Amino acid sequence: MLTPTISASAIEALVDAITGGTDNTTSIGRCRTQGQIASFMAQCNFDYSQGLSSRMDSLRSFLREVSSTSPGDMPQLFEQVCQPED
Repeated sequence: MLTPTISASAIEALVDAITGGTDNTTSIGRCRTQGQIASFMAQCNFDYSQGLSSRMDSLRSFLREVSSTSPGDMPQLFEQVCQPED
């Protein structure tokens, strides 16, 4: 069985979509606070908590860790990000 691989560019796209990015005029997602990011991740059954870094850096590190240790859990995150009501 092949283990799925999540590319760095896919992780960056997720970070931008989940956090709202740094430029709200061109972002594909809505700007979320750290608490809103934690709630979003909980909806996807991820136990996420921010470290001492920025919300984007913290989420990026978390997603890299998940993609390397549990890549099979990533599809639900992609699905949730694509929900139009979000």
